[in-house]
Amino acid sequence: LLIVKLQFERMNRLIFLLTLMVLPLGLFAQQINEVIYDEDAEQDILYGYCTIEAFRNEPFKAWFEPAYNDYKPDEATVAQLKTLIEGIDIRIVLGTWCSDSRREVPRFLKVLKAIDYPLQRLEIIGLNRLKRAPHVGIGEGYVDFVPTFFFFSNGVEVGRIVETPYDTLEADMMHLLERQIGL
Repeated sequence: LLIVKLQFERMNRLIFLLTLMVLPLGLFAQQINEVIYDEDAEQDILYGYCTIEAFRNEPFKAWFEPAYNDYKPDEATVAQLKTLIEGIDIRIVLGTWCSDSRREVPRFLKVLKAIDYPLQRLEIIGLNRLKRAPHVGIGEGYVDFVPTFFFFSNGVEVGRIVETPYDTLEADMMHLLERQIGL
C-alpha cells in the first residue's frame, strides 16, 4: 500500500510539472491570420503572422486572387531562380491596406509557386498602417515601405526588394541571389 501511495504521489508531481511546462506555451502562442480593424486604415487588415491561406478569404480574396491569377512569371528567369533559391529563407512584410502590397505580394507568391519554393521557409507578417506589429517583433523603423521582401542565408540578411521591383520580381530575385553567390 505504501508503494502504491508513493507511486501515486510521484505521478501527481509529474503531472503538475508537465502542466507547469506546457501552460506557458499556450499563453505565448502567436495567433496566425489575425484580422483586426485598423482605425488608421479604416478597414480590416491582416496583423501579425500570416499564411497564404489568409489571402484566399474575404476581404483579401477580392484583390489577391485577380492579381495572383493574372501574373505570368517569366519562364526563363523562373528556371534560373530554381537553381539559386536553395537554402534561402524569405520574410514578406506587408500591409493589406497598401496598394503596392496588394499588387506585389500576390505576384511574389506566384513566383514562389513557379519555382517550387518550400513554404516552410517562408514567413509572412502583416503590419498595421503605422507599419508595426509589436506582438511579433516588428516595431517602429523595421521597414519604411511595404511590401518588403527579405532574403536570408544561414540567418543573415543577404538582400531585400522594397516596395516595387526595378525590373520584375523574379528578375530582381535572380539578380539579388546571383550577387549572393558571386555570379
